[in-house]
Amino acid sequence: KLQPVKNASLLLDAFSALNDGSHLVFFGNGVLEAELKLRAGTHCNVHFLPFQNQSIMPLVYRVSDVFVLPSRSETWGLALNEAMACGCAVIASSQVGGACDLIRVGVNGWLFESGDVEGLMHVLRLAVGIGRKGLKEMGASGQALISNWSTEESARRIGEVVATCRH
Repeated sequence: KLQPVKNASLLLDAFSALNDGSHLVFFGNGVLEAELKLRAGTHCNVHFLPFQNQSIMPLVYRVSDVFVLPSRSETWGLALNEAMACGCAVIASSQVGGACDLIRVGVNGWLFESGDVEGLMHVLRLAVGIGRKGLKEMGASGQALISNWSTEESARRIGEVVATCRH
């Protein structure tokens, strides 16, 4: 969704500073679509594709090297689960609720401080630096991690945390 809360403009700014031949693909529509397209201008490595049905999203994730969720606020960020299940390395802002549970920094992805364009540029450079093979390995690590994720596992972990809080 190309909405302000998703902070796609931060991703566009960080990506535009890379100049390394990578491609950035935005999927979806929303109130910021026209503005983002205008800002991307003639940048030949930035692409916009329309909203995709859930049945198509696994393919979208599988052909991607890395999935980025730069949101300013995200209760959980289910797209992280989906991208990881499809073997995609992931990058998320500190305001994506599930990021601290799902991302093992340097293993299956990276975190950056929400709103920090320099921080996002840094992790994008790390992603580019390890190359496609390294990103595929990270994606496989994330896929293995998420394969054990379930409502029951979440409840068990919450119970563990609550138990440590009792004195």
